Amino acid sequence: MAATSSSGTKTAPERVAGWLSPEEFTIVETVCDTFFPSLEPPPGSSAIESAYYRRKASDLHVALLLAETLAHENEDAQADFRRLLRLMASPATSLVLARSAKPFVALTQEQREKYLTAM
Repeated sequence: MAATSSSGTKTAPERVAGWLSPEEFTIVETVCDTFFPSLEPPPGSSAIESAYYRRKASDLHVALLLAETLAHENEDAQADFRRLLRLMASPATSLVLARSAKPFVALTQEQREKYLTAM
């Protein structure tokens, strides 16, 4: 859906990496955080080690790097990727894969892991 500017002309919605909608990007970021979550550091860890363990993919902008890389793919590949993201936004898909009728981004870490494993 396009937004209308104050001059009355329609503008394209903001895109991440030039091609993903903010909603699509949120799914990509959640997938990255599922694969690379923040972890509790082992007892006795130094401050540097603790900071390392507590970082998750979104802290390192992994999803943005992935989106920027995929921006160089052809339109067919991008369309296929977007179809996957729409599938992941569907509560019905989550019901089948994770036994919870919520979109992927609304699942718990454990449910998202089960979802991705089932894929």
